[in-house]
Amino acid sequence: MWFLWQLLSDIKIYTDGSSHDGGVGASAVLVQGIRPARIARYHLGRDTRHTVYESECIGQILGLKMLQKMGQDLNGIEIAIFMDNQAVLQAYNARKPRPGSYLMEAAWVLVKEIEKRWPNARLKMQWTLGHEGIEGNEKADLEVKRAAEGEHRNRRVEHQILKNGLPASKPVTKHHLRTRTKKQYEE
Repeated sequence: MWFLWQLLSDIKIYTDGSSHDGGVGASAVLVQGIRPARIARYHLGRDTRHTVYESECIGQILGLKMLQKMGQDLNGIEIAIFMDNQAVLQAYNARKPRPGSYLMEAAWVLVKEIEKRWPNARLKMQWTLGHEGIEGNEKADLEVKRAAEGEHRNRRVEHQILKNGLPASKPVTKHHLRTRTKKQYEE
């Protein structure tokens, strides 16, 4: 089914988030016809402060923000947003408080703004297999590795949450403190 959406959609957005070499990054790749792909990247910080789930959520924000800033009428357009993380897709429906939920709330607000501005646009969120040779998904995977390298790799950081920087993730901070305390105790 996802393959059919990939063929039929006028605009395709592939999002990804990942930890790579100690850094955490997010990316989004927007593909429309034969035009060159638009790319957005964001470096969240070190993996001792942020989770991959957070980066996946940021990938959604990047993709939605690029879509919002396209400058064309999206009414009647088929738009597919592909992600390789099922937890993020499920979070759109769950909408319950948990670590990183403020990021999903920001993505949800962007979705609602897009739907309000272009009521006849057909926006579809779709899970896709990771690392399966899907060109847009592979490009998002490459870009997320670049984003994880550092802030110098940031590109198209236009959302207020991203401009201000992200607070450290509570679960990662707890884990880091537990690990450090355990090591100190053993010494």
